[in-house]
Amino acid sequence: MPVGDYDADLASVFSILPRDKAREARDYVAKRLKVAEAAIEDDLAWADFDRSGKLLRGGLSSITDHSTRILPAETDNPQIAAILGNVARHGLSAGHISWDPGVQMLFWYVPITPSNRDNVGKRRLRGFAVTQLLFSEFLDIFNEDSGLTQAEIRTVFQVIGGASLRAAADLDALSYETKRAHLKNACSKLMCSGQRELITKLLGQMVHFISISEGEASHAGFIEPFFARYLSRSARLLSRRLSDGRLVNIVEFGPPGGRPVLLSHGVLFALLMRDAGPHLERLGLRVITPIREGYLEIRPTSSLFDQDDLLRQWVDDAHGLIREYIGHPCVVVGNSTGARAAVRLALEAPKVVASLVLVSPTLMQTESLRSGKVAGFFDALRGLVSNSRLFKAVTWRFKKYYLSEKTCRVALMQLFGDNAADREVLERPFSSDASSYAMFSDIYSSSLRGVAADFSFEFDSVHREMQALKMPFSILHGRNDPMLRAAEMIAQLPEPLGRTVTTLDGGHFLGVTAADAVWDHVAARNG
Repeated sequence: MPVGDYDADLASVFSILPRDKAREARDYVAKRLKVAEAAIEDDLAWADFDRSGKLLRGGLSSITDHSTRILPAETDNPQIAAILGNVARHGLSAGHISWDPGVQMLFWYVPITPSNRDNVGKRRLRGFAVTQLLFSEFLDIFNEDSGLTQAEIRTVFQVIGGASLRAAADLDALSYETKRAHLKNACSKLMCSGQRELITKLLGQMVHFISISEGEASHAGFIEPFFARYLSRSARLLSRRLSDGRLVNIVEFGPPGGRPVLLSHGVLFALLMRDAGPHLERLGLRVITPIREGYLEIRPTSSLFDQDDLLRQWVDDAHGLIREYIGHPCVVVGNSTGARAAVRLALEAPKVVASLVLVSPTLMQTESLRSGKVAGFFDALRGLVSNSRLFKAVTWRFKKYYLSEKTCRVALMQLFGDNAADREVLERPFSSDASSYAMFSDIYSSSLRGVAADFSFEFDSVHREMQALKMPFSILHGRNDPMLRAAEMIAQLPEPLGRTVTTLDGGHFLGVTAADAVWDHVAARNG
């Protein structure tokens, strides 16, 4: 796969990052795509042994999202086999660490005590197999600005496993003085006074491997902590099991006995609903928000390319909730990237949708939009979703950078900063004092499947679906929405649809800057 084929898309996707980060990200992805496909994997291999040395199970844990695939003891996975081979040669001892030049891996064995109730007290040894590429990615997490070269990383990789500088130099056909210089430079860049302090520091950081390998527990979900941090003062978190057996997580806003409105949310729905409480109380509206599958969850990065139809699943969930939980047709609101799902629900289940309202929908595309930075970002992201290797590498870079609130601020300002009202919304913290940028960091890192699915549709097909709707239908859009200005949207919509647009003063975050108008409009369609 020629890297050059994707240069323009990569430039657009990373254009919302700070300039130095964008350049670094493009270089990273290009480098990863030039190596063998296996080298792009981000899995940490590990194996559990009982106290007698018997292999109990193995696992592959992603350092990208901390998800884990459990492997049985009889697995033929080559990395697990490498751990077994290392144990056969050197024995099994808690705390032992070694570097094996034959397989070019670092092996480390640590005692663990399983946390589940059935195994409390049954101590095990967990062996980790770490490749140089994985070690390099790991160093990057905790020492982002160190500027280590690959030669310096390799020297550290060898030394931390017990190899002498002379042996490492002989193996790599380098002089002893060259290897010594690499180690000295690494110590300086990592702010260590010498080899002993370097090893102590990195072993302390490597404890992170243990938490990564416990990732199977992380599938419990991300919704509760997100809810507690950003939404709990104005909302209720519920779980509802539908008659088909599906368990749906729901966030409700407004008075419990209010007239129901179903919300199909977008990525930044916490901003839409942040100030909605007083307006919903005044109007007697209860906004029911089923969390779309793919959002606020922890899954392996590989699941981005599963064949699950997330749109189909949300339509079925929403239809079931209206029938079984609400009990009668209601207004459906689709916000931002959630507008697509709302349109499909209205098309396929018109008997349960009394009226459809789209607020700042991202379902349009015009010539002027294609030429802008915002559109270039979304267009390019949609183009990369279909390429699993490329999208995985891009995703890993974004996850790394979006751990930083500072970087998230730069990215969101690139997308929305041209509008003063939107800037003000982003700069104001939540009632918990958490920032909008921390919220974006949290939801992006836990919503990769949903984000990917939201960019996998064709604009023309959604426009045809909108034209086929039979129920009352309206669009609320900001006059100066940085994603697409209202005038451009109206000009590009077929005439019947163009008449459904109500233009409001503001940008993309109308739920905050024009909350009165938005919720009054919704209430008027709720009868």
